[in-house]
Amino acid sequence: MKNDTQIVTLQSILSSPQWQNSSAKLPLAIGKDINGNVVVPDLARMPHLLISGVTGSGKSVCMYSIILGLLKKYSPAELKFIMADLKIVELYDFKDLPHLQCPIANSCEETLTALQWCVKEINRRYQVMKNAQCREIYQYNADGHPKLPYIVFILDELSDLMVQKPEIAHATEIAINNICVKGRAAGVHLIILTSRADGKVLPFSIRANIPAHIAFRLSSADSSCVMLGQPGGEKLERYGDMLIQLPSANTLLRCQGAYADYEMIKDFIDLLTPHKEKEINPLDLPIENIESEPEEIKKFICPDDTQGFLEALKFIISNNKASTSLLQRHLHISYNRAAEYINLWQERVLKFKKR
Repeated sequence: MKNDTQIVTLQSILSSPQWQNSSAKLPLAIGKDINGNVVVPDLARMPHLLISGVTGSGKSVCMYSIILGLLKKYSPAELKFIMADLKIVELYDFKDLPHLQCPIANSCEETLTALQWCVKEINRRYQVMKNAQCREIYQYNADGHPKLPYIVFILDELSDLMVQKPEIAHATEIAINNICVKGRAAGVHLIILTSRADGKVLPFSIRANIPAHIAFRLSSADSSCVMLGQPGGEKLERYGDMLIQLPSANTLLRCQGAYADYEMIKDFIDLLTPHKEKEINPLDLPIENIESEPEEIKKFICPDDTQGFLEALKFIISNNKASTSLLQRHLHISYNRAAEYINLWQERVLKFKKR
């Protein structure tokens, strides 16, 4: 018998008419169904996605395909990623992407902070859209206002937050549910991956607020019932065999996930981040003339401080308040850089008081 088995490559999805002619606002390069039709669902309509499967079933490859497809579709001004890589190595290759809103979070605490920042950003966007008399981001961007980029938050792996760090599990659940409830209109979307599909990792509130699910091979029928509401996920093959549950469909859709090997991922990233001489950030330059600064500022400065810390110091003293989020917005820097300035400021204050 002739073997007609073929690999579903990511390139075949991205070059297909279904992808290129898709009207989806945030198309996802998923793969092909059992009839050979390209599957390109819209994350904006989901509006959040939960992916689960045992190790080696294809979760990470699916995540890479989704990321690469969105990178091909949108520029950094149109789309921002927030990535939480609690496995540390899964998303490392994306660390220099211009699309990143902030450095990749590698700890539970950083991930929770990023989730909580998203909640604040959603509330801020609601206020901006209210002032512009717009109900959602698509209307706001189409009305000629300064465009708000989509934000896609990718969280891998949820079980580290919910099980290994029980002291922050409740705060994580609250932040995720807030994003799920209010994120769609503000253009903020979640993609959550987990290898464990059980009640501890996926409480009912999260499952109910994320109606779109992709199940790769699961460990048991119980896990399948948690993810899909019925058994069957435990019988899937490995290597990209999946069942998709979409809010707009009444039945499960079986697909073969698109495959992107490591070399393709590296080549794709290299195209987006070409090798060039690194531009010097003015905030990283040393302070030119410390002596010209006022005494109330000069007493907190050391010779090896940067221009960025000086600007942060001026802002803190002039406003008589020190806040990481305020510094982040004022200086247009990452959360980690702002936190570094706050910590340095606190050290200098303590040092000055001991004199």
